[in-house]
Amino acid sequence: MIYKMKIRINVIMLVLISLLLVGCNKKTKAETYETFRDKHLGPQTTFTQPEEEYYVYFYKDECPACVKVQDLVFAQAKNKEMPLYFVNQVDVIDFLARTDNRDYNNYGAQQFSEIKIFGFPTIVLIKNGMVIAQFVGSTAITNELGK
Repeated sequence: MIYKMKIRINVIMLVLISLLLVGCNKKTKAETYETFRDKHLGPQTTFTQPEEEYYVYFYKDECPACVKVQDLVFAQAKNKEMPLYFVNQVDVIDFLARTDNRDYNNYGAQQFSEIKIFGFPTIVLIKNGMVIAQFVGSTAITNELGK
């Protein structure tokens, strides 16, 4: 009788510990983006980073295409040779211009007010304070960051 009770208690403990470990291992998107809070930019800081060349990733919370490239983007954000900074649409909603033209390009833009975004996610590559390339959508971003 005592033996069966010990087995039941051990099984229950094992199940509880397993559930606890699985629950602790889950990452939420908000926590993950929050990890890079120091790399989030606003309208005044997008073109003033100390590096000569860097990516700026425009994303939107709850964007399915943003979730698809999230791992690549986070890996690039840790890259010291070619840094990546973040701009959350929510943080710049009053300043970020949108366009309906899928082929619109931001080449040559030198200030935030010159940038227009077709959709999310979008990455622009800035070199010497000027946009020199852009990548719109998860496929283009995967091709750029996954090379």
